[in-house]
Amino acid sequence: MQHLTPSQLRRLQEDVVRRKTSQEINERIDRQIERNVGYFATQSKEAISDRIEELEEEWDVDRLLARNAAVIALSGTALGAFLHRSFLVIPLLVTSFLWHHMQKGWCPPPAGATTDGDKDSSRN
Repeated sequence: MQHLTPSQLRRLQEDVVRRKTSQEINERIDRQIERNVGYFATQSKEAISDRIEELEEEWDVDRLLARNAAVIALSGTALGAFLHRSFLVIPLLVTSFLWHHMQKGWCPPPAGATTDGDKDSSRN
């Protein structure tokens, strides 16, 4: 079995996201990236470094999904344990969603989240 390097895995994930996203949205993202690159091409090295730091601190889609899923699943488990067993359906749904995400390698990104591909494009 071939092991992928982190950069190969990021490119593969980016390709999956682009394939599953409408052409109109991909084009809008591409235009925004071009505007950002054009803007930062005229900025100082310090401004560019500051922007790279901001990008490094942003959570990618997978991290955001994992955090949200953990919070929701834990909340559902606690509600199921202490209030009513019917709340246990919540962690079942959340873990099913995560399983689907793992199998497909993609899901619609939450609002405001960036993909590693977005970050890589902004850095270059």
